[in-house]
Amino acid sequence: MLKTIINILLCISLTLPFSQEGVLLPNTYTFEEIEGLQKIEERPIVVFIHTDWCKFCLAMKKNTFTDNKIIQKLNTSFYFIMLDAEYKKDIVFYNQTFRFKPTGLNTGIHELAENLGDKDGQMNYPLTAILSANQNIDVQFDTFLAKKELLKILFEYEKLNR
Repeated sequence: MLKTIINILLCISLTLPFSQEGVLLPNTYTFEEIEGLQKIEERPIVVFIHTDWCKFCLAMKKNTFTDNKIIQKLNTSFYFIMLDAEYKKDIVFYNQTFRFKPTGLNTGIHELAENLGDKDGQMNYPLTAILSANQNIDVQFDTFLAKKELLKILFEYEKLNR
């Protein structure tokens, strides 16, 4: 009996959305998954565009996206995607293929990150974009967003787009 309970608890704990550091994160999807999810339930999409070398991006991952209120809001009202701007594999999003574009020996940018994050010809990190259920870019924030700022943005967006 005790073995069964331990196995059940182990299975449940393995299905929780944890980051590498063991911190609870919002449900995170890929662009490929979104198309199917939108057929089940249309929701706006929050895309967090980051790089591995960006300290402000790391701070948002560790502080902003681990907040319980933000996790709850993202999980219930939005689809959430984390996109590494330097991701090297192709991404197919609504029948369009986006590729990594090298800009140097070991550098470059993914076309999808560029399309979603380009503001006035520039990319700044971190960047948080909110797309409508129809994939239109409604809002872009190319700066660090603290917990309270992002939560306010999410609530205001939801209120304006009901």
